[in-house]
Amino acid sequence: MEIDDFPSHNRVNKKHVRDLELTTKTVNRFITFR
Repeated sequence: MEIDDFPSHNRVNKKHVRDLELTTKTVNRFITFR
C-alpha cells in the first residue's frame, strides 16, 4: 500500500519543492532590492 501511494506522494512533494524554490527566489529578490 505504501509503495502504491509513493508516486502520488512524490508528485505532491515535487510541486511543494517547486513552490518553495519560487518563494525563496522571491524573498531573495526582495532582500536584494532593499
